[in-house]
Amino acid sequence: MLKKILFAVCLTSLFSCNKSVENQCVEPNFIAPANEISQLATYVPNDAIQHASGFYYVITTPGTNIKPTVCSGITVNYTGSFLPDNTIFESSQQPVLFTLGGLIIGWQKGIPLIGEGGQIDLYLPPSMAYGAGGSGSIPPNAYLKFTIQLLDVQ
Repeated sequence: MLKKILFAVCLTSLFSCNKSVENQCVEPNFIAPANEISQLATYVPNDAIQHASGFYYVITTPGTNIKPTVCSGITVNYTGSFLPDNTIFESSQQPVLFTLGGLIIGWQKGIPLIGEGGQIDLYLPPSMAYGAGGSGSIPPNAYLKFTIQLLDVQ
């Protein structure tokens, strides 16, 4: 009987794990609130493009035709800074590997705009970054800029 219970628990865990992986492969259907978008607009350069979901971006290098999906593994170099003063809060010292679907919404929607070898500046409202909870050194409701170089798509 104990073996049957243990088997059922393992089987349930396996299916739960598969569902979380599947959820990482679905692009989030999200649009930032209008008040965040209008505040963010005051922080972005004139050549920034507004994405339909509300963030802004500038593609500095488009990269190749090899573009990631939300399911892709990506290797990047990046710098994160606070808006409006551009104070850096984090910068990769060497390439970092992520699964795109496990990252913040702004990255999930922004990084696929470039291809391998490309570089993009993402200007994100709080709801597309770390939101009302913040994260580590990032305070709640922070407006952020990320400069991301997409090195590899797996």
